[in-house]
Amino acid sequence: MEDTNHFVNNKLPSIDLLALPPHVDHVLLDLDDTLYQVAEFPQGMLNHITEYMVNHLDFAQDSVMEHASRLYANHGTTLAGLCVEGNHNINFKHWHDNIHGPLPYHKLQRDERLLDILRSIPPHIKKYVFTNADDEHCRRCVKKLGLDEEGLLDGYITFETLNPHPTSSEAEKAVGHRNICCKPLNEAFLKAMEHAMKHSASTGNLLPERFLFVDDSRRNVLASAKLGLHTVFVGDANALSDHPEHEHPHAVVKSIHELPHVLSTPNLKLLG
Repeated sequence: MEDTNHFVNNKLPSIDLLALPPHVDHVLLDLDDTLYQVAEFPQGMLNHITEYMVNHLDFAQDSVMEHASRLYANHGTTLAGLCVEGNHNINFKHWHDNIHGPLPYHKLQRDERLLDILRSIPPHIKKYVFTNADDEHCRRCVKKLGLDEEGLLDGYITFETLNPHPTSSEAEKAVGHRNICCKPLNEAFLKAMEHAMKHSASTGNLLPERFLFVDDSRRNVLASAKLGLHTVFVGDANALSDHPEHEHPHAVVKSIHELPHVLSTPNLKLLG
């Protein structure tokens, strides 16, 4: 996790006083590399993906990394790219079990600072984890981080939410013939917003400006900003230097721990 000693007396600004627009009543939080930052996880996932492609999909060892990178870059996730390019027989549960199952979950620790941030968000603002990963991985991470405390989060939007399908093997094979819905596709953000509003029994129209979206993926944040969501990028601001300023997210933080600090900044674009 990033150092957060810049908070005076180790205290967080009150989220009740943040410069959030009054109409924001839903927060969508990415999971991996956003709610936690553990180096072994992204590297482990990449290793498991390439191993799966070699062992189960007959990709050559000497070119599998190139294929995995290309599929991820072109289609949002490697799995989505594999399905688009003809690997229709992938059993999604088998895929996720092999990609996420062996990860070192013991490396994840309860994050009291993150707990304090989420506890401080007023209850009328609904909070959802929004990830391309599967439901089991999401729940395991949430539990390890201590975020399964009752009332802390309002729900999870996962691979299964975006891609509902029967559990039978034949049905899973059939579903592979359609495109996978995942970030950064507009369809994924629309499904996520619809799910959040329905799940939280929110009234009124579905409007992107009712949502704050936090993610470490540059393309996910840029795509959601174009749709009209309020956005926070978790990462290095230099990663956005090749995009026009009007396309930039509303705020940039190096760690989720900086969220209260940056949202309480008076000149934050969220005020505009």
